[in-house]
Amino acid sequence: LIEAIMLNCQGLLVLTILTSLLPRTLPAKRCLQEEVMPEQKFFYHNNEQQKVTVLVNHRVSTRLVGSIFAIFAREMLGYHVETVLSDEIETDFDTETTFAKLSSCKNEFCKDLDDHPFNSRISSSQLKIPTAMISLDTWLPPSSFVDKWGLVDVGQLGPAGRFGWFIPSRTEKQYPPLKDH
Repeated sequence: LIEAIMLNCQGLLVLTILTSLLPRTLPAKRCLQEEVMPEQKFFYHNNEQQKVTVLVNHRVSTRLVGSIFAIFAREMLGYHVETVLSDEIETDFDTETTFAKLSSCKNEFCKDLDDHPFNSRISSSQLKIPTAMISLDTWLPPSSFVDKWGLVDVGQLGPAGRFGWFIPSRTEKQYPPLKDH
């Protein structure tokens, strides 16, 4: 037991010495060097400063888009943006979990907001801050609607993907007629 304690103390001593040799603060490097740094801006909800958060998942492309947006928002717009990793999103097309993370509602169609104490619109002070505020890489099937979670679709970031089966035209000519089921 004494040997284990001595070994731990020696390790802590080495770690302390090494960290004292490092500079106290590392200079923050900017990606967009030529641009003028904007003044710091903040997002407020109920007069409280909130972090702007971007939802990302296990996909490298989603994390890349989220990181690039965070850099752009910080260096061009003046907002501090953090990415929120969601391990609960099981597939690339798990829109319900994504919507639940972005919404102030606890369930689909915001039924929980119907149970508030007043029989009028819910006040903003009663809304919870969602896990994330923005999702930049959500694949929506044509039948999906974001408004059932109290969200707003503000448009596409790029070309739309399309779900379907794609085959060469020679296959269609060789084996007509192909039916869409």
